[in-house]
Amino acid sequence: MQLSKVHDSYQDTEERCLLRRIAAQDRQAFEVLYNRYAPRLRIYLTRLLKRHELVDETLNDVMLVLWQKADRRPPAVPLIAWLYGIARHKAYKAFTQATSADVLSDAPEPMSSGLGPEHTLLDDEQGRTLERALDTLPPHERTAIELLLHQGQTYQEIAEHMETSVNTVKTLMRRGRQRLAARVTRLEGSREFSDARAC
Repeated sequence: MQLSKVHDSYQDTEERCLLRRIAAQDRQAFEVLYNRYAPRLRIYLTRLLKRHELVDETLNDVMLVLWQKADRRPPAVPLIAWLYGIARHKAYKAFTQATSADVLSDAPEPMSSGLGPEHTLLDDEQGRTLERALDTLPPHERTAIELLLHQGQTYQEIAEHMETSVNTVKTLMRRGRQRLAARVTRLEGSREFSDARAC
């Protein structure tokens, strides 16, 4: 356990140094982090988008943010969690734009029938409420819950993705679910109040 903490501390220090170098336009530092995280981000985006033609462009968008905004990563947020958050937003934007383009071109099937549950959720009000609630969670908790909810990963897989222990993942899940339940309830209450006022 102590060895894991030492490793995490060393990696965080190394990555903070690399981020400073990237902010100064150091391409070698960028290549180190690109090679370290692009493969995992590609897997994440492939599972999330379910449209392979969107994955490479979206991955490039994520890494462009890393290149342009390396000095803006919140210090308390692990780099991988920050990148997953960016990837999630870029994937949602890419999927929305692609779907809109399909509709405008009168494509017979704008969305693949193999889409994951996250896109089904986004089609209804409950799904939009869940997404808004997820956005309010701390980055660690949001990433863990998204990997479980959207990708069906096991706690062990989530721990590997987040470079932490399974026990930490369990703690993040417990806290995240409690916060999520409270915020979904609050958002739904606000929506019902707005609907009542509109009547």
